Amino acid sequence: MTVQLFWRAFRARWLGYVAALGAVALVSGFIGLVLRQVNLANASMLYLMAVLATAVAYGRGPAVFASVVAFVTFDWFFVEPIHHLAVADPEEWVSLLLFLMTAIVTGRWGGRGSKGAAGRHALRRARPQRRAGPRDESGCSARSLGASGAAHAAGEQFAGLAV
Repeated sequence: MTVQLFWRAFRARWLGYVAALGAVALVSGFIGLVLRQVNLANASMLYLMAVLATAVAYGRGPAVFASVVAFVTFDWFFVEPIHHLAVADPEEWVSLLLFLMTAIVTGRWGGRGSKGAAGRHALRRARPQRRAGPRDESGCSARSLGASGAAHAAGEQFAGLAV
């Protein structure tokens, strides 16, 4: 019984990180195939899809992990000198650091949005419903009529009082 609980906790906690590695590997394979055929200037931006998908599916921690892994992977496989964690062109450092910052922010916002939406939905269910407000003779409230309909209904009420 204890082994099953341990395995469930392990899977729940680490599944997002394993998925992040898989997403980065998938994008890396795609970039490798595409860069053989076409020279893409901003191929590193394709990693943002992996980071955002990880953020939405598994939250902020795995998304930030995916952004760091994508940064290192892109540097290792696609930036000169290849297969070294060094950058020959100083402009590449700027691009890589901007990518890393963008990926981290994207991952944090994407992870916050998925959990935030669930929290807002739960809050909306727990909050009592507000009343629609006064209704006219047709049974429509001022909110359902819109601004012009509410003004027309108010005008009819005042006309009825004046006669």
